[in-house]
Amino acid sequence: MPKANLTQYTLLGLLDMQPRTGYDIKRFVADHMGHFWNESQRWVYVTLDQLDDDGLVIGRSDDHGERERVLYRITRKGQAALRAWLAEPPRPLRIRDELLLKVMFGDTRHVPRHRQEMLDRHKEISRAQADLPDMDLDAETRRQLGLTLDLARRVTAAHLAWCDSTLKASRGRRP
Repeated sequence: MPKANLTQYTLLGLLDMQPRTGYDIKRFVADHMGHFWNESQRWVYVTLDQLDDDGLVIGRSDDHGERERVLYRITRKGQAALRAWLAEPPRPLRIRDELLLKVMFGDTRHVPRHRQEMLDRHKEISRAQADLPDMDLDAETRRQLGLTLDLARRVTAAHLAWCDSTLKASRGRRP
């Protein structure tokens, strides 16, 4: 599998935890991984089809209710691909933040606008912090997600503190 498509590894990891439908995957990502990862519904299904074609997962019709559902399971080949990817070092973290560019390159003429953008960012991060998921999961999933949630809580707290100190520092400037 190409290294560039992290969606494939995300889906393989989720299916290694347990069999799921495309909808189940999208819900789990949104409910439990949204603080560090997201996937579009369409891309989940496109990727599942590709993984099925490549023999990394197998989809079986699971007729429950009005709609046909396809339940996907990871194959041994898929587990091997997941293990190989897990053994690779992760890509370096790259932060690209437009607000930071504006703060860096702005001058005193832009302080009022930057203050409002900073206040908006503070609200956005506060909402994200409040939306961090609960841990109503099995023990193993809770352990794994708990590590990511710990980082998310620390990052949002640091981001809020940075917003507060930047807002405080900008109070003394005059346009």
